[in-house]
Amino acid sequence: MSERQAPVQLAYTGMYSNIEQPLTIPWWLHELVYAGYFKQFGNAQTAERLAERGGFECYEALTLLRDLGPDGIQEALRRTTREASQGGKDE
Repeated sequence: MSERQAPVQLAYTGMYSNIEQPLTIPWWLHELVYAGYFKQFGNAQTAERLAERGGFECYEALTLLRDLGPDGIQEALRRTTREASQGGKDE
C-alpha cells in the first residue's frame, strides 16, 4: 500500500507548464504544513478539509513551515509520530 498523499497547488501554472499536475506531497508533510497553518489561523479548517479543497499552494506551504521555525517543526514531527503510533489522526 502506498503512502497517503495530499494535493499541493502551483500559483503560476504558466511558469510551470512542464510540471505534471496535480502535484502531491506525503500526508506527513501536509500535516507539518498544517501545524504552521494552525499556529497562525487556528482550526477554522482541518487538514482533511484543506486537502479536499486542493491543498496548500507551494509558496504558502514554504512560508508556513518557515514561520513555524525549527522548534515548531520538531514539535509537530514529534506529535505526528506519536499520533501515528497511537493509530493515527488526520489532523
